[in-house]
Amino acid sequence: MKLRKTVSSSNHKPGFVDISTIQLSSEDDDIAVAEVTRPRATRGKLLGSTVTGSNRPRSQVYERSESSSASSETSEDFRTQQGSGRAGRTGNAKKMRNLAPRRSGRQRNVMRDFGDEEEENEDELYSDRDILRSDVVAYSRKRKRTTQVGQPRLVIRGLKDEKVPRARVRQSNRSTRNRENMQETGLVDVYRSDSEPPQSNAAPKVVGVREAFKELSRNSAFRNRHIQGCDTCGNSTDIGPLVYCQGCSFAYHKGCLGNRNGRDHLVTKVGEGDFVLQCKRCVNTAQKRDHTAPDLARCQVCRETGLSCVPFRDRKSPLQEQKEREENNGEDPIAEVNPGLINNMDNVLFRCISCWRGFHYHHLPTRLTHHMDIDRDDDEAAEERFQEYSRDWKCKDCVGARKVTAIIAWRPSDMDSYVAGFSCEMMNEDEKEYLVKWEEQSYFRATWQPGAWTWGVTAPAMRKAFNKKEDGPKMRTEDAIPEEFLRIDIVLDVKYTSIVDIHTEEIDKARIKEVDQALIKYKGLGYEDAVWEKVPTSEDGDRWIDFVTAYNDWVLGRYVKIPKQGPLRIRLEKARATPFTKLEKQKQPENLTGGELMKYQVDGLNWLYYQWYSKKNGILADEMGLGKTIQIIGFMATLVGYCALRVRDHH
Repeated sequence: MKLRKTVSSSNHKPGFVDISTIQLSSEDDDIAVAEVTRPRATRGKLLGSTVTGSNRPRSQVYERSESSSASSETSEDFRTQQGSGRAGRTGNAKKMRNLAPRRSGRQRNVMRDFGDEEEENEDELYSDRDILRSDVVAYSRKRKRTTQVGQPRLVIRGLKDEKVPRARVRQSNRSTRNRENMQETGLVDVYRSDSEPPQSNAAPKVVGVREAFKELSRNSAFRNRHIQGCDTCGNSTDIGPLVYCQGCSFAYHKGCLGNRNGRDHLVTKVGEGDFVLQCKRCVNTAQKRDHTAPDLARCQVCRETGLSCVPFRDRKSPLQEQKEREENNGEDPIAEVNPGLINNMDNVLFRCISCWRGFHYHHLPTRLTHHMDIDRDDDEAAEERFQEYSRDWKCKDCVGARKVTAIIAWRPSDMDSYVAGFSCEMMNEDEKEYLVKWEEQSYFRATWQPGAWTWGVTAPAMRKAFNKKEDGPKMRTEDAIPEEFLRIDIVLDVKYTSIVDIHTEEIDKARIKEVDQALIKYKGLGYEDAVWEKVPTSEDGDRWIDFVTAYNDWVLGRYVKIPKQGPLRIRLEKARATPFTKLEKQKQPENLTGGELMKYQVDGLNWLYYQWYSKKNGILADEMGLGKTIQIIGFMATLVGYCALRVRDHH
């Protein structure tokens, strides 16, 4: 197809081209459809083929005769409607701004070839080739962008916008290429009511099915073996009915189960409109994230898995469930579950709300202080333990237990089956024990606890920190706790077993065996770890000696007499009136015992002493490890000795 453009120079306004002067020639029988478009900047000056000066609706198209005279008349009418001067052009431009469709970006040349078969099916308005010449389009030379310098751009576009298959053109075979219709909508197609939206190749949306849980009666034995409160929010049935786990004593509100596609619990359809729940601990969701996590689906005494803790169905992805629903007429398929496992009271495990471990009710140890060992069958024992444990739903290890502040050591629970070389993080929590330190208690109170219990009550960060520094199992407590953590350094306060009215230094020292507890700072620990603890006895050897020393120091501290400020100030003034050469120390003070000062440390003591003598501030600074602390202690001992000497001289 060839395009020839001829422009009449006499009857056209400068800057406009009449499409009636555009001649189209085709080498075949196909019809070439063309239309002139314009850039965004000249939108207001463009008159489209569907609009005239008489404000005719946009959806109309002028029908033109085949004669060339008709085309000339239309061109003349077109020039007449434009008006003369700037006012005419401005008026038509405002009209076209309201009527012309908005376009984005630069338009590209589009050539369309339509076959004879498609042409016959089109509206009769488009059956004649001269319709193209009736599409009067003008464009302005005053534009910002041009194809060539000083030359306007003539863009030809078909009146019928229809996607043409690509032929003899390289196409991408990548899987992510765009497969949708990227054809721009034409002027005519915008207003066609039969235009169809582009088809999307997106994956089908996953549609959930509403889950229905049957509400149990208040006298249901299965319901009464459960906690009457939600494990997630802690509220009771006041805000809605509870859904009871089939395997343990936990219960949840339906809204607290979470989104079906992301929940950890397992919900199974067992009948028409009947779903049942197995909580995340019964199906051991934690083991999927951590292979060392304990098995919470089994009894901690008999090590047998609860009958209703075995998952009723395989866990599937949302898309897999959606596919099953589509194959089952849009409904969840019913899982084949033994009816004896549904709502069976005997299959419910007691689950502690603190450590999350499970027990058969008849395997729980009694919590009564005084009880009689009478043989009972499992049902009677289960009912009795239910009455004991349903008050707080805590196992015996968690009742009255303090907070764990540190994990000291670990060891395998079965010494015979332990394989040497296995580290703590390589073994399952059910196969090991931890030595833990309790809050506000000394290392004397540290105890060995089951790994499953420790896993449930401690933070993951504490266990990870312990695994990084552990150096193998410790079979005995003595091997795990350093001796300095058990030796008394300072006694901060004491509690006696008796009360006396008379207090003297000698009487208080004699009451050392009446001390019941003491607030103790231990040698290997800081002051923040000071705790109230039972004191050693005379049979404890060195530990008793440490306590006697610390206790006597505590008694002396209670009977220290501070001199009055007036006499003390006078004595200090007399000391400063004495030449410092007579005050300078040649050896360490006599009241400083337990070691001997080095010569340079005595010099540091005298330097501090001189700063005090001169009433000047001073900073003692040297390398670490040279004894700055002991030099300061020696200086304080010098002042104490001087004041004590003056007091004795005064008396």
